[in-house]
Amino acid sequence: MTNRPAFIEHRAFARFLPYLQSYVLKGLQEVKTNGSKFKATEQEFYAANVFERAGELDNSVKSLRLATAFVLDLKSTHEDAPDVYRYHHENFLLRLTGTVDRAHLLVGASLLLSPSKLKKIGANEFVAKSIALDYPELHECLNRLLATVAKHKSARNEVAHSNAFSTRELGLFSAVVSLNIDVGDETEFNDLMDSHFSKSGAELALLVADLVSGIEALLDALVPIHENLFAGNA
Repeated sequence: MTNRPAFIEHRAFARFLPYLQSYVLKGLQEVKTNGSKFKATEQEFYAANVFERAGELDNSVKSLRLATAFVLDLKSTHEDAPDVYRYHHENFLLRLTGTVDRAHLLVGASLLLSPSKLKKIGANEFVAKSIALDYPELHECLNRLLATVAKHKSARNEVAHSNAFSTRELGLFSAVVSLNIDVGDETEFNDLMDSHFSKSGAELALLVADLVSGIEALLDALVPIHENLFAGNA
């Protein structure tokens, strides 16, 4: 799961590597001289912006994978195991929809859509409307990502705004652990918790895999757009 190449290494961005390199070199020179600003060409600024957005997608997916790994490795022998599980599951949910937001921002940056509108609430809808007619493949890719996370959006919103993440199983585990309830066979109870953590972690891993597959499809769809945008500057 963790050995797949980073999104920034996708061929969709290959054309802009020289511009990113020159942008970085200019920036480093300013750092050396304690400068605060440097002059970048349109191509350099575009490359830096697009790579930044791709990097944010990488960061988001890395965080999802870390949260998933913690859940998969969690054992009932860990002190306060139900609370630790809840923490990592909540972390996963809070970052999940943010990954889709970052995908929309990448598309917006790639198509040079209004930066001010991309920073406002409703940026996803703005991007979707902007590409629906002229870029149907991109539109379909973004819709696929939205569909991938849709059934988790309600739980994410509850965690973000009102309630801690909970399920029937987690509620029972928490009650036993926090109140030290006698359940008879402690080993059987611990095995039950371990099985639940393992199953939940596997489900999260599958969700991340679906999300990554959708992002890669989106990047594939961006390839011809990036190639055409600066075709005369190759």
